[in-house]
Amino acid sequence: MNNDPKKPAILAQFQSYIDSFRERYHTPALSVAVWYKDKLYQAASGLLNVETSVEATPDSIFQIASISKVFTASLIMQLVDEGRVKLDHPVKQYLRDFQLADSHLSDAITVAQLLDHTSGIPGDYVGDPSYTQPNAIARYVDRCSLLGLVHAPGERYSYSNAAYNIAGRLIEVVLGITWYDAIEERIFKPLGMTHSVVHPSQVIRYRVAMGHELCSENQDGWRLTEQCYLPLSWAPCGAVMTLSAGDLIKFALVHLNEGRTDTGEQWLNSDSIHLMQQQRIDLPPPYSYMCGTGRGLGWQLTHTDSEILIGHSGGGMGQKSFLQVFPKRRFAIAALHNSNDANLLSDLLRELSAELADIDLPETTVAEHKPDQAKLESLSGVYETIAAEAEVHTGDGELVYHCLDKVLNKTTTGYLRWVEADSFISFLENGERTGNVTFLEKDEQGIPRYLYMSGRLAPRKGSH
Repeated sequence: MNNDPKKPAILAQFQSYIDSFRERYHTPALSVAVWYKDKLYQAASGLLNVETSVEATPDSIFQIASISKVFTASLIMQLVDEGRVKLDHPVKQYLRDFQLADSHLSDAITVAQLLDHTSGIPGDYVGDPSYTQPNAIARYVDRCSLLGLVHAPGERYSYSNAAYNIAGRLIEVVLGITWYDAIEERIFKPLGMTHSVVHPSQVIRYRVAMGHELCSENQDGWRLTEQCYLPLSWAPCGAVMTLSAGDLIKFALVHLNEGRTDTGEQWLNSDSIHLMQQQRIDLPPPYSYMCGTGRGLGWQLTHTDSEILIGHSGGGMGQKSFLQVFPKRRFAIAALHNSNDANLLSDLLRELSAELADIDLPETTVAEHKPDQAKLESLSGVYETIAAEAEVHTGDGELVYHCLDKVLNKTTTGYLRWVEADSFISFLENGERTGNVTFLEKDEQGIPRYLYMSGRLAPRKGSH
């Protein structure tokens, strides 16, 4: 029973709501924190590890994956505030060892282009997948000398994990300390984030979530992922940072409070806070509120009818996360769970946004009719990134795709169903929705140069 008429029913019974939501998706564990009308609400449900049966609590820590990019971007902005770095200056000015296969192009990449994903650096270059290599971030940047570019610097948008790893190394060189120490000393400590870990060696101090993946052989449907983390060389882009949902809200609040901490100290200049939230890039349609409609510096931006939201999502080894901030309403949601379920968090965000902010975040839907066969055939081809290859062809009046994950050596098959123009929604064979895709830059014959999928530009083989 809700005894406070000013408190929404969903928050009055927040633990029950999170319990039932987790059970609806049968995920191992779910932890959620909400900042609503200057008060924090937290709830956690389920098991952090199906083999040990350790229960989740609000203080439990989960991997936040790519939300880490906003932390790395915030460190860069601190260096900008201190006059040590300028966003429009070349990366090479601060990171002399930075080199790509084409020296002229790598010389042109600016610091800002690392942060807004317009550098052109292939997004999913792994390098050495070691979990023990000393100076892994520095060695990663050395290996980038083998890379070409997906597009010329500043020309287009293509999500790049590699760019953020390079930004992490830039931070190390300018400060003279490791990226790990910079996160600890410049973010965790001043913001009072007491349930946050930046290096895997420290997670044993806390109740920590283990990643899970679906397994039909187990009675509960889940098994532990083979690896706990992505390679350490990916730390600045999202491999290792592990937080409680409540601490993620603390990070959001300093961005809501013009860069001031809860003790009133100016952690980041208000101009830098606003610059991070300023849209620099429009993303191709169809739009997804989990991926945003545009990009700032670190933040993804989502335009709604009433306001612009800032946030980021993340996906690691059997763990997924999101942080969504509503600046106009001073409202924020952080959610973390330890499975590879792709739909849980998007549905949770939609429900909480509707109930607590009266904001509708609808998913793009498939059109009622199909495009003509000639159009579909013109889109057929093989599209390739550094980590994946997608073969697209026609079948039964629609587009079929076979996507090879080069890292895992695993192929998935599904369908691209038309939305409008050159935009489609991808579905697996079992009907599970996996994302939005768009064919870009068609020539006079209607043949596209790129397939835009998972935020990355995949050039068509044979295009120039």
